[in-house]
This record gives sequence, C-alpha cells and structure tokens, in this order.
Amino acid sequence: MSKGFRFSVSLLLVLTFALASGGTSAMAASENVYFLGARFIVGKGLLVTLKVSEDTDVTQSASLVVNGVEYALDCRVAETSGKFLTLRCVAGVSTDSVGGEATIWFGPDSFTTTLKDPRPWCYSVLDYTLEGPWHEIGTYCQLRAAGVGDAVALLLNPDFPVYWTYIYEESAADAIDCGPGQPELGNGYYYNCGLAQ
Repeated sequence: MSKGFRFSVSLLLVLTFALASGGTSAMAASENVYFLGARFIVGKGLLVTLKVSEDTDVTQSASLVVNGVEYALDCRVAETSGKFLTLRCVAGVSTDSVGGEATIWFGPDSFTTTLKDPRPWCYSVLDYTLEGPWHEIGTYCQLRAAGVGDAVALLLNPDFPVYWTYIYEESAADAIDCGPGQPELGNGYYYNCGLAQ
C-alpha cells in the first residue's frame, strides 16, 4: 500500500467521523419538527409554537427546561397546512424567567431560546358555543397591558366569520353569562354576548 493511498484513506476516515459527529447535534431540528417561537401569554404561561410533519406522533413527551427547572408542555394541534401541523404548547412558566435560557424538548428533538419580556402583551381569547361553556379560540396581542373592561373587535371564530366584541375580564366568573357552566379560565378577552353585534 502506498503512502498516498494510506493518507487518502486516513483523511477520508477523519472527514467521515467529523461530519457524522457534527451533523447529529442534539440542538438541531429534525426534518419533522421545527421550532417557530416562544412567547408569554399573560395569566397563562409560555406558549411554544412548533411545526411538525403530518406523520409525527403529536402525543410524544414534550417539556421545557428554564434555569434548571423542568416544566411539562401541554401540546395541541392548532392548525393543519399541507403536510404539516402547527402545535401550540403551553407551560406554566412565570415572567420571572425573562432573560433565562430555555431548552424545549419534543420527543428526541430539542431547541434553545432566550425568554423575552412579554411585550407585546398577549391574552387568551375565549368564546362560548351552544354546545358547551367557555373555550379558548386564539390569542390577542397588544402593545400595553389590558385593563378590565377593555374591548376589542376580533375576527377569530371560524364558525362566525364576522367581527365580534370581546371584553377583557379577570376571570370567567366576571364575564357575562352566556349559558350554563362557567369554568374558571383566568384572565383574557371574553366574548360579550350581552352586546348587540
């Protein structure tokens, strides 16, 4: 075996090892999971948005580690677009963690981000249906903190494609009663069924 041939084989082995170890970083997204962002929703916690391929098991374990503390992520499919699903995952992380480094785990995939001050201020938007009590239909973000009685006109409910008025309240108990059953959902913009649309 010539020296040139041995050198080429050795170089090939070194390059193969370097590429194999560098290309399997734990912090890199797989081809099936993409991190879209994380932001605070006032009164709820940290909202993490992921995009996953349609064949991804959306029930796999998801968690978040901030400043050494682990939080469970509750993930739900928010929308379907082509061959991808958008997941919205919520963790009960307080705004005291602003500036902390967060590691987000979804199954074997992980991502890192720095948690930022919750501005714009984002709030849950809650609606009522004839089938049941209050439920969240989206989020609304604004440049200042909301105050009780603030009203916004939003087009968020796909069942009714018109603008409806939502009023900021501290709890479901403070919202106008639209029917039976009002579970405690915390602060947010509630549909005001007492106003004429």
